[in-house]
Amino acid sequence: MADKRESEIRAEKAVIGCLLIDPGCIEGLNLSPEMFSGQYTRRIFKEFYEAKGETLDGVVLRGRIPDTDIPDEMFYPVLSECASIPAYSVEVGKYAALVFDAYRTRVIRSITPDGNNSEIIAKVEGLVFSPPPVSIAKIARECASKRFSPAQDAGFKTGFGLYDNMLGGLKRGTISVIGARTSVGKSAFSIEIALNMALKGVKVRYISTEMCREEIYDRLVAHQSGIMSARIQNADHFSSAQESDAFEKGNESLEALENLVIDDDIYDLDGVRNAMVGYDVIFVDYVQEIRMNGSRLDRYEQLAEICRELRIAAKRYENHVVLLSQLNRYVKDTDEPDIDNLSESDALGKSAAQVTLLWNLDDSKATKGVKIAKNRRGRTGKTSMRFDGAVNKFLPPVVTDNFKKSKGDTPFD
Repeated sequence: MADKRESEIRAEKAVIGCLLIDPGCIEGLNLSPEMFSGQYTRRIFKEFYEAKGETLDGVVLRGRIPDTDIPDEMFYPVLSECASIPAYSVEVGKYAALVFDAYRTRVIRSITPDGNNSEIIAKVEGLVFSPPPVSIAKIARECASKRFSPAQDAGFKTGFGLYDNMLGGLKRGTISVIGARTSVGKSAFSIEIALNMALKGVKVRYISTEMCREEIYDRLVAHQSGIMSARIQNADHFSSAQESDAFEKGNESLEALENLVIDDDIYDLDGVRNAMVGYDVIFVDYVQEIRMNGSRLDRYEQLAEICRELRIAAKRYENHVVLLSQLNRYVKDTDEPDIDNLSESDALGKSAAQVTLLWNLDDSKATKGVKIAKNRRGRTGKTSMRFDGAVNKFLPPVVTDNFKKSKGDTPFD
């Protein structure tokens, strides 16, 4: 609940930040001061609301807002945080939508079962948000300076260099898909990516519908220590001081990762959306297990709606969602898959900005084909990676005869 409240206030501050960049972006923005839940953000927005596009900087605002409304020791820190969130004023629509949604939720919650709620119900029914229009001229003026610049957002890196070079990073506001047959390694691949990101300071949330927290921990500590997962789970004593030291070091590296959160009890769309608040990258393993509570849609339609809703949520919360997907049953784990092999719905392929598919290159399952089948912001192609299943670790790309004979996409190298 605290995370959700923090996200609401951050959205309110972001709206004010956009107005500091361009006060004119308030035009067509159907927000009013009462929709802001924060005492200070509501008071600051009130000045922009009444100024109707007039430029208001920190000095002007301080002169208009008395110290009794916002103490001096709070005013400038709050305003500074507002200014630091948005990169462009053209983003005001998505922040305003978050403020609006939070306000609408508060209004709905104020309805009591035994009270006279006619006015509240009428108010809720009349709440419809429409973002202000933004011209390409305005977008061009604000975005050009961020291109060909170190400040350009390169997206979240997976930690696999060759794969990242092709993929171009996982961008905020989008979803991607990792698809494979059962037991090919999509969970191991995604868990290693989540770990790599968390070690770089990215706030990651990993939602598993298949494994419990302890199973994921065993995989991670095996990866970090180099001790086989089976031994970690079953051995009743260390075989040597070296093994004890390796386990301790691996465990210590995980104890430092407060920014990697594991969930094993989320199975519905509302739960996933709530879990997205406050995180940079969210993994859902796997999407076919997610349901919509109370929905009368068939499974195909439901999965399409889940994809659509998560794509919208990713844009609003400015994070990236990685959906793990099963492949259709008739695809063998040694067959090179295509996007149309994603299980149950073509909506996965359509909604995703990027689609990665994995398969076994031989019966030993020690070499995996890795194929970027769709990539809106970069190239498609494929490579192969070794996989050490004993410690759940993917290793640098290799080229095998088996791989050379597979379908003719551009290789990564």
